[in-house]
Amino acid sequence: MRDRRNTEAESSRETDISHNPSTRDEQTEIQRKKQQPQLCDHIFETIFNNTADGILVADVENKSFFMANARLSKMLLYSSNEIKNLGIIDIHPEKDLPYVMEQFSLQARGEHSLAKDIPVMRKDGTVFYADVNSLPITLDGRKFLIGIFRDISDRKKAIEQINMLARFPSENPNPVLRISGDGKILYANQACSDLLEFWNCEIGNILPPELSDTATKSLKTAELQRSEINCGGKIYELVFTPIKNVKIINIYGYDITEHKKAEDALKQSEEKFRLAMEATNDALWDWNMVTDEVYRNPRHATMLGYQPKELSTSQEEWEKRIHPDDKDYVFQIIEEYAKNERTNPFEIEYRLKTKTGDYIWVLGRGKIVSYNNEGMPLRMIGTNTDINERKKTENELKKFKAIADRAGYGVGICNLKGNITYVNKSMAQMYETTTEEAMGKNLSFFHSKEQLENVNRLNKKLIEKGNYVFEELWRTGKSGRDFCALMNGTLIKDSKGQPQLMACTAIDITEHKKMEEELFKEKNRLQSILEVMDSFVTIRDLNYTILYQNEAVMRLLGNQIGKKCYKAYERKESICEGCPVELAYTDGKSHISERKVMLPSGKWIYLENIANPMRDANGKIFACLEVATDVTERKKAADTLRESEEKYRTLVESAGEAIATVDANGRFLFMNQTAIKRLGIAPENYMGKTMWDLFPKQYADNQASDIQQVIKSGQGMNRFVASEIQGEQRWYNTTIEPLRDARGNVIAATVIARDITEIKQTHEKLDRYREEMARAEQLASVGTLSATAAHELTQPLTVIRLLIENALKKLETIGSDQAITEKLKDSLDEVSNITSVVERLRRFARKTSGKISKEVDLYLVASKIINLLYGSAQQTGFTIHPENMEKLPHIYSNDKDMEQLFFSLIDNAIQASQNKQNRKLIISGTCLKNKQIELSFRDNCGGISTENLERIFEPFFTTKPPGQGTGLGLCIVQDIVSRAGGKIRVESKLGEGTTFIIILPINDEDA
Repeated sequence: MRDRRNTEAESSRETDISHNPSTRDEQTEIQRKKQQPQLCDHIFETIFNNTADGILVADVENKSFFMANARLSKMLLYSSNEIKNLGIIDIHPEKDLPYVMEQFSLQARGEHSLAKDIPVMRKDGTVFYADVNSLPITLDGRKFLIGIFRDISDRKKAIEQINMLARFPSENPNPVLRISGDGKILYANQACSDLLEFWNCEIGNILPPELSDTATKSLKTAELQRSEINCGGKIYELVFTPIKNVKIINIYGYDITEHKKAEDALKQSEEKFRLAMEATNDALWDWNMVTDEVYRNPRHATMLGYQPKELSTSQEEWEKRIHPDDKDYVFQIIEEYAKNERTNPFEIEYRLKTKTGDYIWVLGRGKIVSYNNEGMPLRMIGTNTDINERKKTENELKKFKAIADRAGYGVGICNLKGNITYVNKSMAQMYETTTEEAMGKNLSFFHSKEQLENVNRLNKKLIEKGNYVFEELWRTGKSGRDFCALMNGTLIKDSKGQPQLMACTAIDITEHKKMEEELFKEKNRLQSILEVMDSFVTIRDLNYTILYQNEAVMRLLGNQIGKKCYKAYERKESICEGCPVELAYTDGKSHISERKVMLPSGKWIYLENIANPMRDANGKIFACLEVATDVTERKKAADTLRESEEKYRTLVESAGEAIATVDANGRFLFMNQTAIKRLGIAPENYMGKTMWDLFPKQYADNQASDIQQVIKSGQGMNRFVASEIQGEQRWYNTTIEPLRDARGNVIAATVIARDITEIKQTHEKLDRYREEMARAEQLASVGTLSATAAHELTQPLTVIRLLIENALKKLETIGSDQAITEKLKDSLDEVSNITSVVERLRRFARKTSGKISKEVDLYLVASKIINLLYGSAQQTGFTIHPENMEKLPHIYSNDKDMEQLFFSLIDNAIQASQNKQNRKLIISGTCLKNKQIELSFRDNCGGISTENLERIFEPFFTTKPPGQGTGLGLCIVQDIVSRAGGKIRVESKLGEGTTFIIILPINDEDA
């Protein structure tokens, strides 16, 4: 069956109403109607709304706004109507209101006219600064203050645009030429080289005659002229743009070769399409319903995109080409038709598949032309007509209706008698009715007698000419409200060109008409404002003749109206070089320049000139508005400020300390050369960087916190802080001070950092020396204590030994129990052992000379100490293995020192064994070159942790429990090796063992 869902989906697609030419014309006419005031009204309106500065009129008493020009609305992001509901407190930051109010009062009393650096807040909350020139006036008995707002940033942008435009001709990839009035080539950019070569011309020559004539015509008529030329296989379109007042023609060329080729191809395609359309006719078919044979003429194939011989004419071929969604519907219609023996032909719309796989709509008509005696159909004939274009048109109409239903302007269609057949919601609302109520009504229902006469006139014009555009009609709504509508009318014709319907669009322009009246009322107010402006305002025509001067120009330079501006103001015979008015005429944009002008009094002043082109209702430039402001004092202030800034910059850049300016977000705003050099970055790369970009996070967090505290409190601070610069930790004496603007507000912080790393390191080194001296003193105290203890113990031990010996002698004389005698002998042995310990303690406390005392056999020293500590080792299951010691040469050293060295290292290994089995110490020796030996003390006693390995030579450092070690053994070993001129190092692996390696020199007796 027919695919109604697909048809509805297609009808729902909307097209852009802006493609309707009549709609675009309506919008253009609205703009034209808004610009209908007389020339004088238009001039003052243009001056007020198009001056580059914002203009604001405020009531002095209640400080509310009376009016503002378009420029100020754009600055503040408010509409003109919104500004009228605002006051001073609404467009300035709250914290700056006291300063702004003070300036306003001074200007209102006429004590001064210029308020500089006034912060102005836009509608979105952003702030810009402006210089405000103000003047008090009186209108209708009320006091007002006129303020002219100058945004400096816009001027800078305009200057940049001027510089960019100045480079335009040379950088343009298309040909650009400038021709004099007599056809001579004055200028040609690089892109003109092919044209000049083809014409056999160069700069200074005359253009070819046909082009020279076009240039002359353009200059004479003051209108654009166009010409096409063929140059070496390329086709160019040349646009001749006259500058009549200077008798110059600018020629802009465009390569349209590809465009022309495309046009030719399109023409050929259109011709083929036209011939195909002329050859169209219906596809005929003849169906034998008994044999199921079908005849189809060649049009059946060509309609589907085939050659006649390419497509079968069978019924099966036709059936499989029917769209799947239409097949059941088609068969049902044919079957019902054949069953009911109808005499009238049937009609059915359906889709057939083409050679490309697409589907086209056809109108199928058929009729049974013969039956058998039993009334069964025998033969059916019919046609298929291509209605694809008609279906598209229907869909477009549906789309139009869908769009018109949603349009924001009125759309209506009526027949030639004025009876409405369609009206959209907007049109109905305009007449204060509904679409249902309007349908079928005559136009007379909506108009008064007088209005209906005008409507009938337009309908007659529409039928005669086919359309009308931009007609204003006053109409009456249902409630009696009169409104003005801007009408466009179009006549809808059938395929034979006969008028069928009248369609129109209507836009309610009542508010625009009222606006015109309001603009007229504003004339005197605008003129009053211009006359009291402190700036110098002039208007010049295209020949640079002065048309208007405001009162400020009259007072300064006298009445110069009617004279050439360059003669009246500059005393020159031609246009000034770089004249902003000339630039405005050339490109149609605003331009700014600065000039030094001598007054009739002989005084020189600086003027900033802003030239803005003035256009008529058609957008054509007819004059130029120029506003000049005296900036002499500002120039002087800028020069003074520049000198001051240069001195300040020299001082800061030459400082030895790192100096930077940082905002509350930790972002660098400035950095002197010292800081840049220390950070190791390129001078151009610091801008926009933050603390976190240049320092590790922990340092950046601390520094940013201090800066934020200074900015928030407004109080400076001094800190000694650590930082990391290029991977190295450094110390700084940092001073942070708040940076304030002209009104004392803190806007950032200045950081001055002095590098005190060397001083810090010196103090730390001094502290280490003090600690080492204290430890040395402590060690010396231990030595003294040892010597005293040894001395005190010697006498009682001697008495005990003598008493035991005497007792043994007496027992031997008198005879006694053998067990008692053995115990006394054992006691005597223990006293001897104690005496040996006391002797060793005495030797430890005895000062060494530090000099080589004699030849020392290290093998004997090792054997002696091993025997001395044998008992201790045996108790813990610890074994000591000397290797290759007997082969070592003798060294010259202090024998007591060597004994102490071996004692400390062996005893240290025994204590590290912790009474565990299979622990051992291997002592070995090796001869090295350069008269040195190497001693190795290697154990398997579990090793030393990494954090303790770095401290094992520190005095009094021990990992043993309290009371089980002094922490002096390895410290003494290191001292002995150092005094002997040797070196000691340690290798250890936790969980395995430790090796002490000692290098000692072999010195002779004379060394």
